[in-house]
Amino acid sequence: MAEHDTNKDHKLGWSEFLEMFKQLKIQNSEQFGKVLSVKAGEISQTVGESGFTHTYFIEERICFAKLVNEFLQGDEDCKEFIPINPENDDLFHCLETGVVLAKLVNIAVENTILPKAINTKKNMNIYQTKENLNLAINACKGIGLKLPGIKPEAFIEKKPHLILAVMW
Repeated sequence: MAEHDTNKDHKLGWSEFLEMFKQLKIQNSEQFGKVLSVKAGEISQTVGESGFTHTYFIEERICFAKLVNEFLQGDEDCKEFIPINPENDDLFHCLETGVVLAKLVNIAVENTILPKAINTKKNMNIYQTKENLNLAINACKGIGLKLPGIKPEAFIEKKPHLILAVMW
């Protein structure tokens, strides 16, 4: 990622991200097409408590699951979550403790979250889970992402449309 940080500010700006994505697509053109066309056009719908219907493309879930697998393979703190099966809803389940989300934030912008601050033990209670999720959500906001209305409950209740919005 450092090679794409052209202004060396330890953050990827929009144009730097687009250039990185373009290069990834060029370098992995065969793989890139497979990731996005496995379930092209299929959508999943969820109905919220208020009766609103939310939809997302299956290929979004597949693509993000594969990216998380790629970025976090070998991370000791994530070994109980990785690899994620891209063919089912494992992506939403692996994010509910906040460990994976916090690790992803640190991949996006190094040293945003101190590793010691992340609760990584197995069988965390709800307070530790919410602490991790709040830590990751606030870190996202701290690096300039706008996440209006995103709360830890979105991850705990596994709301796909909100989780995918954060992943984007």
